[in-house]
Amino acid sequence: MINRVIKLCIFSILVISLYLIFSFKFSIVCLFKKYLGIRCFGCGLTRGFIAICNLEFIKAIRYNILSILLFIIVVMILILLVYDIIFNRNKVCDFIRYLSKYYVILLILSIITMLINNINGI
Repeated sequence: MINRVIKLCIFSILVISLYLIFSFKFSIVCLFKKYLGIRCFGCGLTRGFIAICNLEFIKAIRYNILSILLFIIVVMILILLVYDIIFNRNKVCDFIRYLSKYYVILLILSIITMLINNINGI
C-alpha cells in the first residue's frame, strides 16, 4: 500500500510540474550559460517539450534534438506509473533498469547535443 502511495505522489508531482511549465511560460535560467557562457545539454528542452505538445516536431529538434527522446521517456514513465498504481506492479522500476543499461549511449548523446547547441547557438 505504501508503494502505491509513493507512486501516486511521484505521478502527481510529474503532472503538476508539467502543467506549471507549460501553462505559466516562465523562463528557467541555465547556470552553465549564466556563469560559464556555454549552453548545456539541457538548454532548449523546455521549449522543445512545448513545441512537441504543439505538434511542431521540427521546431523541437531545432531547440534540442534530445527533447523528442526525453519526451517519449517521460510519457512512457507516466503511463507505466498509472499502470503500476492501478495494478500494483513495478513496471517503472523495470523500465528504469532497462534504460540504465544504455547510460553510456545517453551520456554520449548528451555530450553531442551540448556541442551542437554551442555550435548552432540556439
